[in-house]
Amino acid sequence: MLKKGLVALFVAWFFYSWFVADTCSFDQEYAHSKVVKYLTGKSLPIEHLKFDSEYSGECKFAYMYEGAGEKIHFVIIDDFVHGVKLNMWDFNKQGD
Repeated sequence: MLKKGLVALFVAWFFYSWFVADTCSFDQEYAHSKVVKYLTGKSLPIEHLKFDSEYSGECKFAYMYEGAGEKIHFVIIDDFVHGVKLNMWDFNKQGD
């Protein structure tokens, strides 16, 4: 019985590490659309939005918004537990 449990645990770990952990539930286009939706909701023009390759990486995309009196850094991540999450740092409210 213990042997079957260990085999099942190994199979579950193998499946997770090869098929789930290395995949993202979104792409850059979706990340961009989440930031644009936020900016549109705040009536901010989107032409000041730039992709930030320095802080982008595996399953995360970053953008910097500088214009219209605003400076906001956005990072969209894929959190396995909570799903796609939009994080931001508003320099006007939170400082440098």
